[in-house]
Amino acid sequence: TDEYGFIVLCVNSGSYGNKCKYPLGPNTIADNPGNVDVAITKGTVPSATNEIVDIYGVPGQPTFSYNTFVNGRVNRRNSTLNPTFDFNNWDIESGSTTSANTDPGCWNGIGDCDGPEPGLSLKLIITEIADPSDGPQNRFVELFSSDKKNYVIPDDLLLVRYEDSNDDPSTFPFVNLKGYKTDEYGFIVLCVNSVSYGNKCK
Repeated sequence: TDEYGFIVLCVNSGSYGNKCKYPLGPNTIADNPGNVDVAITKGTVPSATNEIVDIYGVPGQPTFSYNTFVNGRVNRRNSTLNPTFDFNNWDIESGSTTSANTDPGCWNGIGDCDGPEPGLSLKLIITEIADPSDGPQNRFVELFSSDKKNYVIPDDLLLVRYEDSNDDPSTFPFVNLKGYKTDEYGFIVLCVNSVSYGNKCK
């Protein structure tokens, strides 16, 4: 694995440079036309009796339109091992993804990431807003992402306020969350002052 924990197997490294450490050539395990299941199994040779550790697809079943990625890609949502295919754990793109819109060696903001992961949406919610009675210096807003932990937000994403009876957001104060990073649990905590909260306020 590289310094981030990745192994990238590709047909040709021409499009990816040093992000592909293992160019295997055509007609190899890296050469997937987008409708072939792939699995990590325990064993020395391929066998139906091998234990499946992790898989994309359902062996013995045709690849249906909902899980094919011809001319596209699939990108895992979280790192839980799935010895049985879990369709809900994947973002699936097909039909219009070029190599320039893929990101080998980068996943969920981890790794050698040049920019945003194309086509993948950040699920970010407001989980707590506090106005403690012991002073305005202890106010904070807490945000949470259930599927993007240790993730640097690559897009312009604003946290804004609506004040009084206005339908339009206030032009001040607001914060652009681009460049902010969720912690190992998926949280971003924005504080007036971190004195009361220590390292819980990033």
